[in-house]
Amino acid sequence: MMSRNHADIGVGTGYFLDRCHYQPGEVRIGLFDLQQNCLNFTAARIARFEPETYLCNALEPMPTSAARFDSIALGGILHCIPGDMLEKGAVFDAIRPLMHAGTQVFGYTILNQDITKTMLSRCVYAVLHRLKVINGDQDSAGQLKSALEKRFQNVEVSTVGCIALFSASTPV
Repeated sequence: MMSRNHADIGVGTGYFLDRCHYQPGEVRIGLFDLQQNCLNFTAARIARFEPETYLCNALEPMPTSAARFDSIALGGILHCIPGDMLEKGAVFDAIRPLMHAGTQVFGYTILNQDITKTMLSRCVYAVLHRLKVINGDQDSAGQLKSALEKRFQNVEVSTVGCIALFSASTPV
C-alpha cells in the first residue's frame, strides 16, 4: 500500500520503511513523530531516501508546510495513544491536512476487546499495559471501524489474532 509519496505517522524504528522495495530517488517519505529521538533514528536508518522529518503531536493538525501524500501509514500508533477509540480517532482528523481525495490511509493496532485471547496474549498485553507501552483496554475492531467510517467513505478492517489491520480512503 505504500506509494512513492508516503507519510509515516508514529515512526517507531523505521523497520518497515527500511524494507520497502523502492530505490533512492524514486520515493518521497515524510516522517511524523512526537519524539525527536524516533525521528532521528528512523531518518538515519532510511537516509538513502532523504526523508522529510516533522516533530509533531499526532492528535493535533499536522504541519501544513508538508505537501500532501498519496499514502499515510499509522502502523502501531493507535494502541500507544491514551483514551478510547473515540479519542484516538482524532488522529484521523489530524492527518487531514496531509491528504488529498485519493490518499490511502492504512495501519494496524493491538486490540483488547471482542477478540479471542490466549494465556500468552493476556500476559503480554498486561505487561505492556503496565509499562505504559500500550493504552487500549477498551479498543475493539468495531470501535476502530466506527471511527474510520465517520471520516472516510471506503473502510476495511480485519483482525488477525489480537491485531486489527485497517485501510481507508476517500475522506468524507
